[in-house]
Amino acid sequence: MKKLAVVVAVVALLAVVMSGYVLAAEQQLPAPSPAQVQSLQNAAEQGDAEAQLELGRMYRTGRGVPKDEAKAAQWWEKAATQGNAKAQHNLGLFYYLGQGVPQDTSKAVQLLTKAAEQGLAQAQGVLGAMYVEGQGISLDYAMAMQWATKAAEQGFALGQNVVGFLYLEGRGVKKDMTKAALWISKAAEQGFSQAQHNLGFLYWTGQGLPKDYAKTAEWFSKAAEQGLAVSQHNLGLLHAHGQGVPKDYAKAARLFTKAVEQGLGAAQYSLGLLHIFGQGVIRDPKKGCVLMRTSADQGYKLAVERYNTFCVAGKTDTSQTESNKRLDDEFARQLLEMKVRMRENMS
Repeated sequence: MKKLAVVVAVVALLAVVMSGYVLAAEQQLPAPSPAQVQSLQNAAEQGDAEAQLELGRMYRTGRGVPKDEAKAAQWWEKAATQGNAKAQHNLGLFYYLGQGVPQDTSKAVQLLTKAAEQGLAQAQGVLGAMYVEGQGISLDYAMAMQWATKAAEQGFALGQNVVGFLYLEGRGVKKDMTKAALWISKAAEQGFSQAQHNLGFLYWTGQGLPKDYAKTAEWFSKAAEQGLAVSQHNLGLLHAHGQGVPKDYAKAARLFTKAVEQGLGAAQYSLGLLHIFGQGVIRDPKKGCVLMRTSADQGYKLAVERYNTFCVAGKTDTSQTESNKRLDDEFARQLLEMKVRMRENMS
């Protein structure tokens, strides 16, 4: 599948999305008392599907009972067998991720489909994403659009982001940047980090929305605050270049560092540049070249192209004014490269 190189792919982080986003709300519930746990246990053992579902949730998060994903899966299996859609969904995610049960994408798809057919938005959204990626299921953009739309219309952010992504790429549906922006915006406004990042890119390129660098920075910032590495890096680039935000190399360095800690090759290159030129960090060309070499080893195009220039030929010993200009040129080159790849993938 041809993927957007600079827009967050809709399911590039599907496992994280499913384990962290789809199931996260369960961890926020208050812990039950011992008497409530016993009452729930009794009901579950008597075959109450809702009690089995809830007991599984508790074992998954360690809420009121010792955390035990295998026991969570066992209770969800009992509820799922009775046709409980939420249990089918949760157990399906466990099979997809290999949590509490052996990983089995075929079983995951079967369970998620059963839940989706009962109208559960979460299952519909995840199925849509899986059809986009071809994870445990044949790649099918038409089916992806069908399931994701059902989820999106119920207000489920993952589904909305999938629909927006399909409109953006013109897969399974005629390309429509206005509709892409509409659905991605809906997901972003719900706090879905991938959609927030994608919305930032739409504002940056003026695709489906008026070009607005300040809004680009605003949405990248929201996603970056949730730990999305590509957003941390891209927001850092905006600060390094002074695009939509005040120019601030120190802030750029902090953002690049966060993304580097997650192993992002583009951020390794960017932080390497700052160390080589001594902007926003203490000048340390050796450290900068180590970062740039690591980035190049990951296949990051600019690092591959520019490593020899900075770290073999050593073309960094210039006046401060010239160094600043060269650094500005490098970040401008990086922003341009991203924009070119963005437009190529959207064409």
